[in-house]
Amino acid sequence: MFTYTLNVAMASPKLSIEGELLAALEEATEAANGSISAQRRHLRWQLGDVAADKKSVSVLLSAPEAVSSPTRALSSLSRALLAAAPQLLAGNTPGNRVFYAEVVDEQRSGKAALTDGEAVRLAIEVFFEQDGLSPANKRLAKQAAEKVKEALMEYVNDKVE
Repeated sequence: MFTYTLNVAMASPKLSIEGELLAALEEATEAANGSISAQRRHLRWQLGDVAADKKSVSVLLSAPEAVSSPTRALSSLSRALLAAAPQLLAGNTPGNRVFYAEVVDEQRSGKAALTDGEAVRLAIEVFFEQDGLSPANKRLAKQAAEKVKEALMEYVNDKVE
């Protein structure tokens, strides 16, 4: 499971995250969690604490697989907020933006899940980039390389031509 913590501020500095806007954000979070995209990708949004100055809120995004761009995934929350509170956002979306966001933390729990890109990067490390590894990690890399070779040989031998 991957968990991303985002610091999310409204794009308009005129808006404070409290009262009606906070209620609309909570409604939008539920709507975003119920979206087809979130259900298909098993994404889960959760509002965290509002900053003391009421200008930003902590938002958690959980997913079973790595999300390549958590801030971009925030678009589902933006759409849901636009639908939930169009009157609050009218004239308050500079550059057609609802939020400014940054990822402040990323955590991986449970068994590691690899994206295809991560697998390729690790395969390159295992086979070609062992120079900076400790002796124990070099041993692990050599063992992993042998397992990869075995899996590839099984693929080559079983492949139907």
